[in-house]
Amino acid sequence: LMSIATVIAGFCEIGGLKGRLFFLPMWIIGIIGTIGFTYIEFGWIGIASLVGVLALVLGLFFLLLYSSEKSDWKNAFNHFLELKKMKHTETKAFWEQVKKSIFIPSMMSFSHRICEHNLEVLKYLKSLGIEWEEIEVLMPVLQQASVQGNKIDIESELTDAFEARLSETLDGFEEQE
Repeated sequence: LMSIATVIAGFCEIGGLKGRLFFLPMWIIGIIGTIGFTYIEFGWIGIASLVGVLALVLGLFFLLLYSSEKSDWKNAFNHFLELKKMKHTETKAFWEQVKKSIFIPSMMSFSHRICEHNLEVLKYLKSLGIEWEEIEVLMPVLQQASVQGNKIDIESELTDAFEARLSETLDGFEEQE
């Protein structure tokens, strides 16, 4: 029961709802309660089983996240081809397609192919007359990184700034509706 409450409170926390009991996060109380109950009922074998199940669940979660990201990377090329067909930059559909076309990995490492792809997307946006400071800053970094080896370390502040600007643009369309 305590474990179920912990999972539900965790999902509520991720979704923006705060699962609180006496101003303490419910999931912390749930974790401590689950560990305590498991130890009292099953001893160290129960704790080892609990850790094993937790490791398995986390492993599956990250595996699903990684495979989803690899799928997004494979689809990024097709999304970019569709983006090239769109010329009207003042539509929400255009910016949603930009968001699908640009690929900023969270679990995968930046490779020279990812950098080349993102550079092409940014060049296309620039050719349409989009003059964002984030594009101007990110383009030389991607240009240099696309020539380097397999795994490239790009400062997350640069990609975060671009993603924030893109989200801000998309939010502007939602406010107009």
